[in-house]
Amino acid sequence: MLFSEVIGHSTLKQRLIRMQDSGRAPHALLFSGNQGVGKLPLALAYAQRLCCQHPTSDDACGQCASCRQFAKLSHPDLHLLFPLVKPEKAKEAPLCSEMAEDFASAVLENPYISIDQWSAMISDGKVARYYDKEGDEIIRQVNLKSYDAPYKVMVLWCPERMDETASNHLLKVLEEPPSNTVFLLVSDFPQKIIGTIRSRVQDVAVPPIADEDMLTTLAQQHPELDEAQRTFFVRNAHGNWNALLNSMEENEDEMEYFNEFQSMMRHAYRPLILEVKNWSEQVGGRKRTWVVTFLQKSQRLIRENFVFHLQLNPIVYMNEAETQFATRFAQFIHANNIEKIMNELALAQAQIEQNANMKIVLFDMILKLYSLLAIKE
Repeated sequence: MLFSEVIGHSTLKQRLIRMQDSGRAPHALLFSGNQGVGKLPLALAYAQRLCCQHPTSDDACGQCASCRQFAKLSHPDLHLLFPLVKPEKAKEAPLCSEMAEDFASAVLENPYISIDQWSAMISDGKVARYYDKEGDEIIRQVNLKSYDAPYKVMVLWCPERMDETASNHLLKVLEEPPSNTVFLLVSDFPQKIIGTIRSRVQDVAVPPIADEDMLTTLAQQHPELDEAQRTFFVRNAHGNWNALLNSMEENEDEMEYFNEFQSMMRHAYRPLILEVKNWSEQVGGRKRTWVVTFLQKSQRLIRENFVFHLQLNPIVYMNEAETQFATRFAQFIHANNIEKIMNELALAQAQIEQNANMKIVLFDMILKLYSLLAIKE
């Protein structure tokens, strides 16, 4: 991974490069921050330039043998450590080295991958974590001689998922680090890492990606999107590139939820009992998980319409279609009814999650929304 391939963070990249070039780079760094902000890509770019045979002033060369191996995450002096899940019928959990190719493939496909996405790829709902014997493997690997790079680099992704045994093994090697070995820890929750480890690493706080950097990258990678679409995706991602990618994948589903929201509000504004009954039966006939998500999305749209009504445009997060609907609908969402409307939607969601009859809950909810929408500002 080259620094030029990491979205944004120009100031932080320069700091990392100066750290390398000073000749006094610490043996252990902790890249910390929210999910999707680029911690792992930055750590990998730092590692690649550290091992590059012909680094430039602002990046690795990208051409030497070392860089070509890093481009595939297959460099023999790059050791990737990551949480795993023990297969149900297996006697013991696999080692990271046994699944390194799988993890490398996942990261190459999406360097901003989240731990939940990785867990879903390797298991059926189980929580990925580090197992005890991985601690022994860390000690074994750090004692290996480097092949042809000036440094041996160990990238530990989500070290907060280490138990006490594995953490103590890591602490041992951090207390007496082998020469020319660099540890790069990448954490979403650094506060969950034991204090003795945190005290032996230098923190590199990675902030959310700037909107302008995300907009530029999105325009380059998806020229089919117009400016309004790009702005919508970026503003709702809050500096999280992975969330932006997920939002784009879910866009078709979002339109389905939004269309149903419009239908629900039209029925609530002027309820014709037979039509409300038909709508409740149609929506109530869907999967329970879909209806729960629909009610969650509806609560977001109610909040956005309230903010739109207040004309607080800088903090309105709606796409073009939602904004067009809000120009007519937002006037009915105001300080005198917003809380009660939100409560009714949340109550319906809670009842459906508790296996209540969805058709009855939705029918009752529409009638209550009708009385609330009629409240004057």
